[in-house]
Amino acid sequence: MRTLPKIEGTRIRAGTYYSNLRIPASLRARHGGKSHLVLSLRTSDPKRAEEDVLLLRAQLIDEARALDRRINAEAAIADLPPDQRRILEEAGGVDSLIAELERTKEALAFSVVGKTDYESDIPTSRFGEELDRAADEAVHRKLRDTAVQEAKTLSALGFDAEMPGGYVRGLRELASAYFEEHGTPKLSQRAYLYPVRRFIELHGDLPLEEITVEHLRVFAQEAKSLTSSRKNGVHKLSFRDNVKVAQSQGLPLMTFEARKKAIEHLKYLTKWGAPVGYLKDGDPFAGFTIKPPRTKFSAKKKIRRPFNGEEAKTMLSFVRHHRHPQTVDYWGPLIMAYQGARREETAQLRVCDVRQIDGEWIIRITDEGEDGKVKNHSSLRNLPVHPEVVEAGFLDFVQARQAAPEDYLFRQETRKGSGRLVDLSLDADERISGAWGKRFNADLKAAGVKKEGLTLYSFRHTWETCADHAEINDKHRRALAGRASNDPDSQDHYGDGPSIRQGKAALSKIDPLSVVTGLGIRGDRHSA
Repeated sequence: MRTLPKIEGTRIRAGTYYSNLRIPASLRARHGGKSHLVLSLRTSDPKRAEEDVLLLRAQLIDEARALDRRINAEAAIADLPPDQRRILEEAGGVDSLIAELERTKEALAFSVVGKTDYESDIPTSRFGEELDRAADEAVHRKLRDTAVQEAKTLSALGFDAEMPGGYVRGLRELASAYFEEHGTPKLSQRAYLYPVRRFIELHGDLPLEEITVEHLRVFAQEAKSLTSSRKNGVHKLSFRDNVKVAQSQGLPLMTFEARKKAIEHLKYLTKWGAPVGYLKDGDPFAGFTIKPPRTKFSAKKKIRRPFNGEEAKTMLSFVRHHRHPQTVDYWGPLIMAYQGARREETAQLRVCDVRQIDGEWIIRITDEGEDGKVKNHSSLRNLPVHPEVVEAGFLDFVQARQAAPEDYLFRQETRKGSGRLVDLSLDADERISGAWGKRFNADLKAAGVKKEGLTLYSFRHTWETCADHAEINDKHRRALAGRASNDPDSQDHYGDGPSIRQGKAALSKIDPLSVVTGLGIRGDRHSA
């Protein structure tokens, strides 16, 4: 028997070539767990064996790539905006959407080629000709918009999808460019993407150069009928379906404030996009405004209110008895109540942010650190530690944490009462305090203090009320609270501000346990 030459990717058995190709790990479950593909090539011809094994190797590569695309697509589907996810679901999956796009493009091409000669020899009314023309133009626009949306959905899933007429940049692409330029946090991105999505659902994914102020005016009017209710997933429905369900079920409609905010976000995008070249004809939304409805101010819903002294005392006592003494749940409410710190400022504190300056212990509110952020420049400040916070053992706690100065100061339990601690981490909205806020809402209910308007942030409102009652110097108060002056000519941003000792003297007047709410000049008033 003659000796057959060795071919890469094969083995020889009884004078016959067999494939011997390594199966990619991702495909092994599909091949019975085998690590190599061993198949008889049914030939002893080296040239044919080389061609066959080359083909088998290409098939394995294609199979692995197809699987990776499906896996990546499944992950990407979860990130699709609701309107694009709906397009995918209605098509019946990625493969069906690819076929659907081809059919749409074919229909679009036909609508261009098959233009009607509206002025034929048959006598017709001019009105009838205009109706026919308008109908055909509407069909063409609808087909073009459908093709663009289908192509963009496939592109978002990582598939090459050619758009008719070339790439179309719309509001969603403008928003993405804006986010990248400004480093917009995910929570803020959601605030922009909601009106972008609703605008596209109402008008279609229009090219930027075709968007006009009339589109925004219609959007502002139609949005009055939307509901923000999350009941049974109504918020995920398309614009028109959302409106139908809201009407049939009598759901609460979008408030003027929410509608105004949505319009403002759309205007922010076009205002930014015009001077940087995305909108060559200028900002189409410039100057557009909506007028608020006439309502009595006393009838407006109060979003937040401060804790009164008894409520503050109950909650501070509750967390000290029911939360682990190394967690943000334990220390956070105390710091917000006595120091006036914001929720995110408190949660993101690092061990090294508590230190001494001029012999006084301070808490640094800063945006240093990998995930540090503050509301504005005035938020950067050194807060003297309130005597009551010292009395509660805060400095002893900090001292015990000195071994890891760059770590977050506070931790959190994996489950309440478990004693198992983990580091704080950013949530999907890039907030370090998100999970804490939800746990505090549960604590409010457990402590019997759950009332309308009370949240974790109510402690900051309580601090402001205390500052009012204590008649703290306005400049000192703004410095401690990290608030910018409303006066454009203010000198507050010059120099170091009040001294640490002045700040401590002012802060020592804060007593959240003695606050009586509802009786101030701006408090709630009830008729006898």
